[in-house]
Amino acid sequence: MITSVHKGALVKADPLVSVIIPAYNVAPYIQEALASVFAQTFGDYETIVINDASPDTPELERAIEPCIERVVYIKHAKNGGPGGARNTGLNHARGEYVGFLDGDDAWEPEFLDVQTEALMLDPALDIVCADALLFGDSPLAGKTFFERVPTREPVTLESLLGVESVLVTSGILARKSALVKAGAFDPQFYHSEDFDLWVRVARRGGRIKYTRRQLARHRIHRVSLAYDSTRLFEGQANVYRKLKVILNPDERLSRLIDAQLERCAATVALERGKRAFASGDYQTAAAEIERANAFYRSRKLSCVLAGLRLAPRLLHVLYRARQRLMPRFADA
Repeated sequence: MITSVHKGALVKADPLVSVIIPAYNVAPYIQEALASVFAQTFGDYETIVINDASPDTPELERAIEPCIERVVYIKHAKNGGPGGARNTGLNHARGEYVGFLDGDDAWEPEFLDVQTEALMLDPALDIVCADALLFGDSPLAGKTFFERVPTREPVTLESLLGVESVLVTSGILARKSALVKAGAFDPQFYHSEDFDLWVRVARRGGRIKYTRRQLARHRIHRVSLAYDSTRLFEGQANVYRKLKVILNPDERLSRLIDAQLERCAATVALERGKRAFASGDYQTAAAEIERANAFYRSRKLSCVLAGLRLAPRLLHVLYRARQRLMPRFADA
């Protein structure tokens, strides 16, 4: 799977931290990601870039050429997905701690300093997660990740499964040994593969904690995996199905997983309904939104359904005029 490994002459010999950067279609952003690593106030690290058989390889390699002596550069012959790329990084990582920076994200200069100190001060802690500023092609730009998701502590198997504790991968620093013992990333998943691993770490009794500081920046753009919410929630549902098998959950956890599967299905139906509505397929839109509303039981969605059945073209005119009605469906 690996075609070549280049270890730059300036790569640190015995680093405490290994920074793992998977790269797929991130040529326009990789320089910013690497610059944010090289600007760290903490210096005891190595940087591993995994080119996951990216279609923009020539542009990617031109972008990293100026700093090639400062990184371990690994090329995959075949695309292994984000989990497979991160596993390659884990296999080559020599640090006790590992950080996962997506190739289109960035860190604040204090990221490694703060996160490493947290792990060193508490030997029982396995994962620490910092907040991330959202930026890029999204109305959420300017918000932080923690402002948009639940961050309940303590982080437990139950809180992770119930989406009461949510982690952002570019905000993570972890003990390598804890991730390896949990089985590392599952390469069959292209979405929510990180969530799957955090759950397995927690299942083994691993401790996870939040750093209540914004130390990372998470980019949202049209070619990122997280931009397609339909595939994102379909992927999340696939992970829940796997976890229901491997966790052998008791009745309480089984009900929790089933409820999340229903939530994923409803969210996917809602997204499909929005897209059908936008394309003028009102019959499909009504069917999908009705399916979603069986879960949400939302007054707003009920009103939209009435509009779709009684005056769909008028509803579409209102939507195009205001451009606020459909996005607010997600608040149901």
